[in-house]
This record gives sequence, C-alpha cells and structure tokens, in this order.
Amino acid sequence: MVDSGKMTLTYFDLYGRAEAARQILTHGKVEFTDARVSGPTFQAFKDSGKCPGGQVPVLEADGICMNQSQAIARFCAMKTGIYNSADPKACWRDDMVINTIEDFATTMPKMENGRPTIFAMFGEAAMD
Repeated sequence: MVDSGKMTLTYFDLYGRAEAARQILTHGKVEFTDARVSGPTFQAFKDSGKCPGGQVPVLEADGICMNQSQAIARFCAMKTGIYNSADPKACWRDDMVINTIEDFATTMPKMENGRPTIFAMFGEAAMD
C-alpha cells in the first residue's frame, strides 16, 4: 500500500466523473474514504468551503481540496505508481486514454432526461 495519508473522495452516489479515481485508489490498495453526497448533503459540502468551483468530485489529500476529475485521476495514479511521470510516452498514452473517455462522455447521445446514454448501463432498468 502507498502511504498517502488520509484521503477523502467526495462525489455523488453513482458512477461518473469520480469513478476513475475510485478504481485507481482501489486497484492501488490505497485506503480512502468514499464520501457520497446528494441533495442536502451536497449543498452542505459546497457550503463547507471544501468544494473548489462548487462542483464535485473533490479529493481531499495532503491538506488540499482538489477538483477536476482528470486531474484527480492523474494525482491518484501518480500516488499509486500507475502513472509513470518519468516517461513522456507513457504519460501521452495514459492521457490519450483519459481524453478519449472524456470525448465519449461529452459527445455521446443523451436520454430523454438529458443524461448521457452510458448512465443507463449502470442503472437497474433495462435499456431500450
């Protein structure tokens, strides 16, 4: 296990922008608190001053509240040794994967409720 101090990852109780960081920390055997927010708890979190930009995910680590899902994922990957910052080609490869996933998330078709179609894959209801 990587000695990274106490980390808290705060996001909604769903798959989404924090999932890459959750998976990286879990794969890297890093103990972290997986804080899930919704409705009133999200508003309370925003009001706490620990929510840069007023949005989640937020990773609290090393005394800093970090935002932006891709930056959080890279930070977690560096902490676990998955992201080899000493090898520029490896960084490009990893960033290319992250950016491709982001492209899919932002350009994919939306459901009737406006949410990306991929969210239907993680729900309990069958997809049309």
